[in-house]
Amino acid sequence: NEGPGTREDTLLNCVPMVAPYSATSLFKYRVKVLPGKAKKGKAAREAVGMLIKWAEVNKNERERDIIRCLGDKDIVPPMVGNARVTIPQAAGKAAGKGGGGGSGGTR
Repeated sequence: NEGPGTREDTLLNCVPMVAPYSATSLFKYRVKVLPGKAKKGKAAREAVGMLIKWAEVNKNERERDIIRCLGDKDIVPPMVGNARVTIPQAAGKAAGKGGGGGSGGTR
């Protein structure tokens, strides 16, 4: 079957990739990579940790296990150096990471 997956499809693995954020708009699991101070390995492991938590919140054990199987040899090469990883705001709220922050606006 070509195109996006369906609920009846059996997932076998996942492919870590780095792409412009707008190009991944149809992906179920994605993190945003921004300029920061973390090295490649640390940023990649943080991203995987966020995705695992996201899958747990969605109560999808199969997807969580597939993401958990990713090793450093899979996730570090595509990652950019000196990065900071964040999760999209809506997914962050679902995963228990309070989205936003900020000062609360003008007074």
